[in-house]
Amino acid sequence: MSEGDPNNPRRGRAQVPGSSGGSGSAAGRASAGRASVGRASVGGGGAGGAGVGRASVGRAGVPGGAAGAKAGRAQVPARSGASGRATVGRSDVLENRGPAQRPPKSSKPTGATAARAKRARRRNLILGAFALLIIVAGGSVVGGTYFYDDVELPKDLPQRSQATTVFYSDGQTQMAKIGEENRTIVPSDQIPQDVKNAVVATENKTFYTDQGISYTGILRAAWNNFTGGERQGASTITQQYARDIADLKGITYSRKLREAVLAMKLNKTYTKDQILTAYLNTVFFGRDSYGIEAAAEAYFGKHAKELNVAEGMALAAMIKNPSGGPGDLSYYDATANPGPALDRFDNYIKPNMVQLKFITPAQAATLKYPEMKKYDPNDPAFQAQWGLNTPQGNILHNVMDELYHMKDPKGNQMFPDLQTGGYRIVTTIDKDMQAAAVKYVDNTNPASPLYNQKGAVGALVSVEPYSGRVRAYYGGPNGGSPDLAGVWRDPVLTKCGSDEPNCDKDRLQGFGRHYPASSFKIYTLGAALREGISLNSYWDGTSGRKFPERQAPVVNAEGNTNCAGGDKHCTLAEATAESLNVPFYSVARTIGADKVLDFAKDAGIRYMWNLDGQPQVRSDLSADKPKFSPEIGIGQYAITVLDHANGVATIAARGARAPEHFVAKVYKGADLVYSEAFKPTQIPGYTQAMADDEASALQKVLQVGTGKGLQLKGGRQAAAKTGTWQASTSSTDFKNNGNSNAWMVGFIAPDLKAKQQFYGLATAVWVGSDQGDATAVKINGQPLFGSTGPGPIWKKFMDASTGNMPMTKFPPAKNTGDPGRGDSTAPAPTQPPADPNAGQQQPGGVPCLFPFQQNCQPGGQAGGRGGNGNGNGNGNGNGGQGGGLPGTVTPTTVPSRRP
Repeated sequence: MSEGDPNNPRRGRAQVPGSSGGSGSAAGRASAGRASVGRASVGGGGAGGAGVGRASVGRAGVPGGAAGAKAGRAQVPARSGASGRATVGRSDVLENRGPAQRPPKSSKPTGATAARAKRARRRNLILGAFALLIIVAGGSVVGGTYFYDDVELPKDLPQRSQATTVFYSDGQTQMAKIGEENRTIVPSDQIPQDVKNAVVATENKTFYTDQGISYTGILRAAWNNFTGGERQGASTITQQYARDIADLKGITYSRKLREAVLAMKLNKTYTKDQILTAYLNTVFFGRDSYGIEAAAEAYFGKHAKELNVAEGMALAAMIKNPSGGPGDLSYYDATANPGPALDRFDNYIKPNMVQLKFITPAQAATLKYPEMKKYDPNDPAFQAQWGLNTPQGNILHNVMDELYHMKDPKGNQMFPDLQTGGYRIVTTIDKDMQAAAVKYVDNTNPASPLYNQKGAVGALVSVEPYSGRVRAYYGGPNGGSPDLAGVWRDPVLTKCGSDEPNCDKDRLQGFGRHYPASSFKIYTLGAALREGISLNSYWDGTSGRKFPERQAPVVNAEGNTNCAGGDKHCTLAEATAESLNVPFYSVARTIGADKVLDFAKDAGIRYMWNLDGQPQVRSDLSADKPKFSPEIGIGQYAITVLDHANGVATIAARGARAPEHFVAKVYKGADLVYSEAFKPTQIPGYTQAMADDEASALQKVLQVGTGKGLQLKGGRQAAAKTGTWQASTSSTDFKNNGNSNAWMVGFIAPDLKAKQQFYGLATAVWVGSDQGDATAVKINGQPLFGSTGPGPIWKKFMDASTGNMPMTKFPPAKNTGDPGRGDSTAPAPTQPPADPNAGQQQPGGVPCLFPFQQNCQPGGQAGGRGGNGNGNGNGNGNGGQGGGLPGTVTPTTVPSRRP
């Protein structure tokens, strides 16, 4: 495993010789520096190809190992000596912790060297005696001395850094872990008393009765240091913890004295249980596990609160020598060194437990060494950080972006310590929906429509309408490759880390910007409705139509126009179903590109890129409106899959927009410190009636338009829109034989009046070339289209994700707006004379949204085409004679592949 792997568990740790006399490795734990997930790039097209940079995971290096800290990450001094205990700061041992580590003997010093050595021994003896005198005398004797008053007791029992765990929306299933040390702090009531007793029996039998220090241990340390023996000094549990929280370094008498004074103060201020709990949350157990919770998971695959007495005894044994055994595991890890492990369990810990009356002799006779997991460095249980190199890695980037930039009411950063604060983050991501997204978009998965499709990659984002919760997100195979679904600002898990103060922490990263093409017409349609234009207005749909501001004519895909009355007679609803470029360009030109842009912003589009690749951030879009021409109406400018999904969700929620978000709740220990608070706002000027009209038109895309054949299973109602972007932008390429991007976006009907909240689901799928926007992609040997690339993915995902949801229906169209606001007129009537009863309101009428629609009824809400009216009135036509019988035009056969 390379040092660039974000889940690399090899981190520097000083190793301790085993008690059997075999010396452990003297090498320090190898520092990982910042673990990188590699750098991948995707060829850019017109949208530009900003690199993702190196998605890195910072880890503090420990000098003394095989390697120092990497990538400029600040190094953290080792917490132990060469033969000491790693991390907890124990360089000394309580019992027999291996042979004395003396330097090799040389010739006897003479002259000045001998004199200096003699003076040093005399000074050490005096200091040692003085230290021992002060400590034995107690704090009352030295209350006014520097050594007592100068040692400040912390207000709270501080803890070492702990990893932050990220969960799916169920709050139970882990998605990832981020941090510098694999530690999760748990309260006292989640540590069984049997486990506490086992640690006391193993590490400090007098813990419950002593004053927090060991006088004999200190005396022995002074003597050993004076005589040149092993530099040590046996410590109580309280002293071990005192040393750790004070981050005391070195083995000097001044440090030892301060440690003892701090231990005494801790003992007088806190209960034994508080000290023991803090210690158990701090100490290193081996297997890259810090604290009892991580150790329980690493050795037994369970929570600390689930440990039994035997398991607690086995874990207590690890503390003495956590990484000095075979394979860099604990000397007392039974999976690696069974002899010493069983001997310590049966012949040391068990008798101590009986002696201290923690268990009875009868219980001891039945206790056997527990079954233990084998160590697997790839198991997340043994890692301080994992998940970034999975498809959920890009979700982590978005989570970090969201939380890192979150401010409290006073403007202060709420979560500056995401890698060290031990938070429990519950995301909005549904684990089953996420699994479906990975299954159907990952081109290496045989279940994906992209499997074996050379050069084709995809992205999918699904958002819950009305709430803005991101339910599934797939932007690539891992968090280090380009994120094809979005852009984000993550200074936590990327190389722009917290230790780089001059780094731009708001720099956009990711690659997920693509030309939306015809899928963007949902915003053009919404803008038209907001401007009072009816779905039943007529527009000139002639392919190859010229406009004065353009040199090249605007063409429809494949040069076709499927208007029932011919090239010059397309209703806006029909143009939507058939995804005709010419009418939508004319709509954007008529109402103004700025009106389309405003509606897209209101719906949820935060970022948009000009053709030069320069991002126009939401707050800057108003000032930059002139940069967006009427081509915006047909999807000329790049957006992200995430923003598009949220825009679709807004339309699904009948115009109620909620900001998309990834974080549902954040806990610090047992305390809930953040909870999502969404308050949807209606798009200004866009009524629910208008949204119902839009949903009605988008349903036709699946029924008779470019998405025909992609209807959801079980007859579930859905509304959708396709889109395709050509690799070639030649005005003569009418056949669209080279397409580099394609989209399918759509939603099911929400039920906002249900007793239980059900907001439905909106999903955006993009498929494109892994070489960028200038490279064409083929699906099954044929040109890429919205209906052939992303369409099948959208259907498979929506079928899998909505199967258990209520079977909701869309409200009927309201036919808002003025049907006379189009740029064309209705085609000549092809019907017999109008029925004399035309224009009468008839209950139950189905609106005639299309000229070729056969099953509509005259009158009703929309009226039919007939008489002298245009068939688009409210039952009595434009001139009072409309609303005749439906026409007899045969429905047009719609090609299956449309943009």
